[in-house]
Order: sequence, then C-alpha cells, then structure tokens
Amino acid sequence: MAVLGECGDYYYVTINGKNRYIKKNQIEIPVKEIVLNSYYLEMMKRDCFQLSAVIKPAEATDKEIVWKSSKPSVADITRDGKVVARGEGECVVIAENSVNGVKSECKIVVNGKNDAVQFAIEMEKDTLEVGDEMKLIPNDTNVEWYTSDKSVLTVNKQGVITAITPGEATITGIANSIIGGVRKTERRSVKVKVFV
Repeated sequence: MAVLGECGDYYYVTINGKNRYIKKNQIEIPVKEIVLNSYYLEMMKRDCFQLSAVIKPAEATDKEIVWKSSKPSVADITRDGKVVARGEGECVVIAENSVNGVKSECKIVVNGKNDAVQFAIEMEKDTLEVGDEMKLIPNDTNVEWYTSDKSVLTVNKQGVITAITPGEATITGIANSIIGGVRKTERRSVKVKVFV
C-alpha cells in the first residue's frame, strides 16, 4: 500500500494496483525512516547540542520517538533530543520509533573538558565626557555591539563608543564562537556614565 494523498479524514491510497480512499483510522502507516539533523558530533565537556528528528513518511500513524544514549556518562540526552556532553569518550545517541523499532543513530565524540576562555570586555574607564570616544576591548574576534540608549552613547562595529549627551547607558557585546563544533553565544554588558 502506498499513500498518494489525503482529504479530510481519508487517505487516497494504492492497494494491489488500485487507487481508492480509506478512512485514516482504518489503516496503520508504519514509520520507515528517521532523519536526523546530525549524524556525527564532536563536543567538549558541558557542551550542548539540540538534535531533531523527522519521521518519514509524514503520514506515519505513530510518530513517537524515544531518545537514548549508549553511554550516558559520556553524553546524555533528554526526552526532547538535547545532547549534553558529560565526560571524555565516544558513544552513540539513538532515536527510535516506539512502535516498530525503526531507528537512527548519531555518533558523539567528547574531547576532554571545555577550557574555552569566558567572554570578557575590557575598558579604560567607566565615565566619559560629552564628545569623548573609547574603544572597548573584547577577548573574542566575532562580537556584535549594541547600546541601550543611542542618545547617550553610540557604538560602532569595531567597539568604539562615543559619548553624545549626559546620562548613563549600557553597552552590550554578543560573542558568537564555535567551540567543540558547537556555536556558543555569550553576552556581556558594561555601564558607562557621560558627564558634561
């Protein structure tokens, strides 16, 4: 049997070379394949990665997926597919259909502890006079800058802030780095006061 389409409560199917409509609740369509968004991951301890699974065919009757790890001490996985690296080593994370046992696997390699330097921002001082400029110095090369109040402080793509009017504003830097094959986003803020 092959499902050709659907209309309301009916599937349009082919059975023994003949096409016809059958009520959805009268047939069981098994899961044939589970497609993952990744089949191999290199991670560092404490890294996380969200696995997702797509059931094929889309008309499958029971789409329930059970996630499990062959070695939770290396990499554990939550009920919704979030992988958490626990310890150095290798393991396999499995997504399995609870009805007919169709499964798909993702190999996980965890490499030691995460020694990544925490994102930080250095600045010469936290007070400026109107018209002053100061360059913020991050310890990351890929940073996006934002100001909480452009009327007080502006900031350009290079992290140079300019004092516009008296007041106080917060400059936020968002660092986007790849650590252990996983994108890590960190946010740090600094407050600056502007005087006449």
